[in-house]
Amino acid sequence: MDRRTIISAATTLGIGTGLLSARQAVAADAPSSPPAEASSPAFVRAADGTQLFCRDWGSGAPVLFLAAWGLPSEAWQYQMVPLADQGFRCVAFDRRSHGRSSDPGRGYDLDTLAGDVASVIEHCDLQDATVVGHSLGGAEAVRYLSTHGEGRVRRLVLVAPTTPMLLRAEDNPDGLPPAAVEGLRQAMRQDFPGLLVANIKPFVTPATSQAMIDWIVAMMTRTPLKALLA
Repeated sequence: MDRRTIISAATTLGIGTGLLSARQAVAADAPSSPPAEASSPAFVRAADGTQLFCRDWGSGAPVLFLAAWGLPSEAWQYQMVPLADQGFRCVAFDRRSHGRSSDPGRGYDLDTLAGDVASVIEHCDLQDATVVGHSLGGAEAVRYLSTHGEGRVRRLVLVAPTTPMLLRAEDNPDGLPPAAVEGLRQAMRQDFPGLLVANIKPFVTPATSQAMIDWIVAMMTRTPLKALLA
């Protein structure tokens, strides 16, 4: 895969192909404010106190889904429902400042995000889990394994991951030019919804309905700009 096309990590919308590929891989191996009730079983407390909203559907062998940049756990529902019906326990959570998780305005570095993954895995007591990471979720999964170990993980599925990193460097010659990334960030600061709508088509399949595209855009535009930029 030409990493120059991995701009999908910056506007990752591979719900038509990438997320379906994750479902096939697993099956083959068969609002931004703090929640009203922090003690609810649906929420996991991260190390710094951030409340992470968690979906936990079904029972059986656990599959943990880590969403792409800008997307909440809701984006995985078209994979979670059929896999739960097939006897898997499907777990997904909203990254900090995404979806129904609280919005601390900090902690967007990979070490903290991987720590959030660890908090969810430990809270849900996942053992021998399959971890599916899409785009930024793939980077979170790799950082989790490198810093927290693989004791609770049996297999890893990476879907269009942003590894090793997005920016071009001497040891990453296929990365994006820093100037291009900075230009993207500036465009996001001015009109993120417009940027998203103008560039979404390459990240879905031709068969994707306009209603599905509108749903994806709505999920991403509800994510705070500060978190998206960070």
